[in-house]
Amino acid sequence: MTIFLAPTSGNQTDRKRGTQKKKKKRKTSKARKAIKAIKANKAIKAIKAIKANKAIKAIKANKANNQRNE
Repeated sequence: MTIFLAPTSGNQTDRKRGTQKKKKKRKTSKARKAIKAIKANKAIKAIKAIKANKAIKAIKANKANNQRNE
């Protein structure tokens, strides 16, 4: 006697017909899309802020260095 092991992840196989049951795809709502867009926007802004901060620090360090050399 063979024991059938049902797959644990993804599509569950339907043993009788030998076909696969499809998982229903969730339609991404406008709210979810908005949340994703906001998160992406925040990440972009954060990266820009960090880069700007680094640039400012570099300029300040450079100025201080130039004054020391004079």
